[in-house]
Amino acid sequence: MIAIIAPAPIGVPALVALLIGLAGFVAALLFVRFRRLRRGEAGAEVSSRSGRGIWLQGAGFFCVAFGPLRPTLQAASLGQAVMVAVLVGTCIGLFLSAATAMSSN
Repeated sequence: MIAIIAPAPIGVPALVALLIGLAGFVAALLFVRFRRLRRGEAGAEVSSRSGRGIWLQGAGFFCVAFGPLRPTLQAASLGQAVMVAVLVGTCIGLFLSAATAMSSN
């Protein structure tokens, strides 16, 4: 199979930051789910649109990590890792703040 894009050089620290971010996102999902169960909201109706959004975010993580990569340890790899950590942290923070705001309604 021919790759659509050429292998992109990516720093190993950025890959580690992406995997840690994925684990953080899964932990945030579980946190929100268990918090709802603890409050007795287990029977609350969950929007199918919300479920599709969560699956879309998961697909986004998969698409970012899918494809040919060329791991490197260049000087720019630490900058890549910092930017990935900032972006993933922002996404997780937005998800948690939205979940908190929606549960207080």
